Amino acid sequence: MTDNSEFAKKRFWDKYIAILESNNIQHTVQRWYVIHIENYIKYYPNQRLKNHNKENIESFLKEIGRKDAISDFQFFQIIDALYLLFRHLLEVPWCQAVDWDY
Repeated sequence: MTDNSEFAKKRFWDKYIAILESNNIQHTVQRWYVIHIENYIKYYPNQRLKNHNKENIESFLKEIGRKDAISDFQFFQIIDALYLLFRHLLEVPWCQAVDWDY
């Protein structure tokens, strides 16, 4: 990676963590939110976040929801992590069309 892409990556995570803090996500939990987002990004390795849509979120959550090893609170964290990413960091307009409570 170039220095510019490393800088952009660091800036992305710094902004995301700032959003977590402004939404009162405890410091002990913030790392899990980052891990959830990293897993989401890995799920779509060839697609930039700015090109994601409602269907990407729904497909990912359906896949994660099928896993027996995931607890309810972990699933809630994943949903919240994604919501904060797309609603507050990326501010994508389609975010409002996702049924986050479902």
